[in-house]
Amino acid sequence: MLSSSYERSDDGERSDDDIRNRIALSANALQAAGARLVFTGELQGDNDASQLETEMLSNRLEIGGYTVLIVDDSETDRATYQRFTKAISAEPLRIIESESGEDGLALCQQHQPDLILLDYRLPDLDGLEFLKALQELAMPMPPVIMLTGEGNEKVAVDAMKFGARDYLVKGDITAESFIQVIRRVLGQQALQQLA
Repeated sequence: MLSSSYERSDDGERSDDDIRNRIALSANALQAAGARLVFTGELQGDNDASQLETEMLSNRLEIGGYTVLIVDDSETDRATYQRFTKAISAEPLRIIESESGEDGLALCQQHQPDLILLDYRLPDLDGLEFLKALQELAMPMPPVIMLTGEGNEKVAVDAMKFGARDYLVKGDITAESFIQVIRRVLGQQALQQLA
């Protein structure tokens, strides 16, 4: 666990050095998790440091060096997700694909992906069965984004109960919404690894 103490001046404000140390600690942790913090500008005080932490979870978080597993039986959908995923960063991403749940689970054990994009309807398993089987593997569970052709609220709730981090309806996906969800999920994962 990463931790740090901050000295405060008599008026309760953090010193500039403490703010810089806090930012460096956050940037180092994100780098260790495979992310890169991009920030330009002068920090004027504690509010700027808080704003920077918020920006780390938004568009300024660039991913790179991640392994992404796409489990979907539609070749067209896999190609679309691959194109959207590659658009996130100039850094190389390793993308592996599977057409079925069983093969996807085998690839999880073999490659230990950092993110899984999972179709709900697969030829051999549904997304919930995949999530249950994934939890039983002797490995840390990577974040999963469930993708489905139907906007079924019950499926979305069940997917979250079984460990999915987010849920997208295929007909509603745009490049922008897709990228935003991936950045948010990987940003949350990077912060959880700090704890």
